[in-house]
Amino acid sequence: MPSSSGFNRCSGAKADLAGWRQGFVSNVTNPKVLVFYLAVLPQFLAPGAGLGWLLVFAWSHAALSLAYLLVLTAGLHGARRLLMRRRVRRSLDVATGTVLLGFSARLAAEHL
Repeated sequence: MPSSSGFNRCSGAKADLAGWRQGFVSNVTNPKVLVFYLAVLPQFLAPGAGLGWLLVFAWSHAALSLAYLLVLTAGLHGARRLLMRRRVRRSLDVATGTVLLGFSARLAAEHL
């Protein structure tokens, strides 16, 4: 069913698979990932180490990244309840606005 943004919404396992596929393609086509694996990981390999060791490092990096993202997601999900409170949102808006006004005042004062 089309949503108001024009994108099709999938449900259930199809949506999960689409998300994993999008993430995989995004990561595989990201040149920073390739540069990381080609520049950083070989430093930790012994001379003459086979492809297997490189794959062990790559999979351990992937596992650590997954664990980090799962912890981050769980923490943000818990913080969401706090951040959705009207009083907290209003306080954040006031603090952000005050900081932006301070930056703009400092910028204006530098050019006088």
